[in-house]
Amino acid sequence: MDNPVKTKSPDAVTSVSPPPDAVTSVDRIALLREGQTTRNPKAGDQKTGNQKTAENSQPNSDRKLDLTPSIYPNSSIAERSVSNNKAKPEPNNKCPPESELGQNGVVNTKANGDITVTHKGRGPADNYSRTYRDDPDSSQCKEKSFHIINPNRTSTWKYSDGRTTIEYPQTGETKTTFDRLAHSVVKVETWNPKTQERHDNFIDGTVANIFLAGPNPRAEIIESYGKTTIKTTKYPNDSLKVENYTNGQEIGGSFRQPTKDGGYSETGWGPTSHDNYSEKYDPHSGETTRTDKDVTKTLYPNGKQTIISKDQTVQINPDGSEHHFGKENFDKPAWDYNNAEVRSAQKEMFAAAAERMDSSALAAFEKDATDFKSRAPKSKIPPDEVARTYKNITALLNSQPDASGVGVKDEDRGLLAASLMHEAGHPEDIKQGVNNTCNVTVAYRESLTKNPAAVTGFITEIALKSAATAPDGSKVTVDQQSLIPGAEEINFPSDPGQRSFATQVANVAFVNLAVQARGESYTQQPFPTSYNGQTDTAERELDNPDPKKGHVIDTQPTITYNEISKLSAIFTGDDSPHVIGFNNMSPRATSVDTRDQLENQLKMLQNQGKLPVILEVDSNHFPIQAMGSEKKGFGAHVITVDKVSGDRVHINNQWNPSDNKWVTIDDLFDNMSGKRVDK
Repeated sequence: MDNPVKTKSPDAVTSVSPPPDAVTSVDRIALLREGQTTRNPKAGDQKTGNQKTAENSQPNSDRKLDLTPSIYPNSSIAERSVSNNKAKPEPNNKCPPESELGQNGVVNTKANGDITVTHKGRGPADNYSRTYRDDPDSSQCKEKSFHIINPNRTSTWKYSDGRTTIEYPQTGETKTTFDRLAHSVVKVETWNPKTQERHDNFIDGTVANIFLAGPNPRAEIIESYGKTTIKTTKYPNDSLKVENYTNGQEIGGSFRQPTKDGGYSETGWGPTSHDNYSEKYDPHSGETTRTDKDVTKTLYPNGKQTIISKDQTVQINPDGSEHHFGKENFDKPAWDYNNAEVRSAQKEMFAAAAERMDSSALAAFEKDATDFKSRAPKSKIPPDEVARTYKNITALLNSQPDASGVGVKDEDRGLLAASLMHEAGHPEDIKQGVNNTCNVTVAYRESLTKNPAAVTGFITEIALKSAATAPDGSKVTVDQQSLIPGAEEINFPSDPGQRSFATQVANVAFVNLAVQARGESYTQQPFPTSYNGQTDTAERELDNPDPKKGHVIDTQPTITYNEISKLSAIFTGDDSPHVIGFNNMSPRATSVDTRDQLENQLKMLQNQGKLPVILEVDSNHFPIQAMGSEKKGFGAHVITVDKVSGDRVHINNQWNPSDNKWVTIDDLFDNMSGKRVDK
């Protein structure tokens, strides 16, 4: 397909069939009520964690979350060593080395590309296993880990390039990951099988705790930002407590308690009168009311708001108009999307686009800009945010190439601007393509739908500097290779199901915003490339914030539900949970355990104007599964819900246009809860 924005005409990707993708490996907080069994346990078939089935083991397929961390006591963890006194084999281009095979080694190749050779002999030293992985950079077969198989083990030493992991599965129950290159501890996990407690400490200072037993089972995340600390605690009944600290002193917080009929009550406390409030949501009327010392605010399901104080009442309508009466009586007109600021910003943007686009691309660009302005009132986006969005894209179009070569190449900036404008006008068209990026694509779509100025400003900054500061002050960098449009992203307009260049840039930026906080990075080269002899999407998660110093730890982004929700919170400004899952105890996720809870939660969010929302679903089964028949096993995937009508919801699944559809709440809950997992 010829690209009307660029002068070159690359080959288009053919037969694009977006594969399901993994949301994450192990979430920072294990799912409290699901931490020890499968979603659909049967008699005689209860397992620790969730095992991937043969049908669900291909590299690019969705895989079920391993809900039980690897450090949990498990009868299958028999390969844990006492020492590391075996001589390492010499480097060999063959994987595994022939020397291993000459020692009666049994080879087992895993779906993730690891090659494990197991040896059995008479003495303890003769029973060991080594795991190898082909290094795509050096074309060398590198040893990834080494185990002594010994039933009397006390610890395990694993080494993977620059990292060493020490495990004590029975004695100290501690797992420490130490980065020798950075001379720092990346992560420390502690699991106590007697008290059923787990504690994780991450390189960014985040602490995650889970208490499975005792009188007060709960999950916690403690996050620090300079002098500020936020502690979020989630309880089995879905009560949520948030505590805010400054310099170690509690300054405020909130506690939300769900009601049996699908509503909730919430109380807040803090230093100001507005911090001390009570809030209630009535599921029958759809009204949300918050009262503090000074005012009472009520949000109605039609989008209207009232603010009542001692001597003044304000009515705010969905179109932005306001009616004030009481001590002062006056009106404010509805939002004007054709005001001078919007017209000026749009005119300047069109002029800049004309310098980079041919006539057909320019016509499409102008239509997308008009469509964006038309959707703004429906999404309650005020005119000044429309103008700021236009100005952000104008800055991208008018930019000059940096002398140092950072950012998106100058010849690709028109392509980025065109695809970004289209997705601002039509967020329903955002697709992940053939990439394993459902986890950040949903956060990007929700954020661009609700707060386009913040997102377009962030992407423009990435495009110009290869680095940006997010709205919450977080800083992120993206490597140059990841800012080159891939084989499907270079097309504009994108073919159905293909990822755009704007989504590519958003994906790599959002992933890095999450993983760089924990001492990692993420890149994506123009694919196809191969890893361990298999063609893949060239996605690499690395164990260092600087990808040039990092080593590959995964071939897809491993983003937790907490991180997905936090990404959405950063760009929307709404710190409430953005992810809904079945039996999900992640503090930044909302758990639903019944079909009615799912319906009540979705209708509440629609009444509060908070759709779209992100849902954890099973990509292997109806009504989510891709083309073809269902597959056994739970394929962890995330989508968004943007409308609710009666007993049906409209889902946006970022695979193909046909995957955006209406489904019943019954079918959706059956899918989320794993009822069809064995079909």
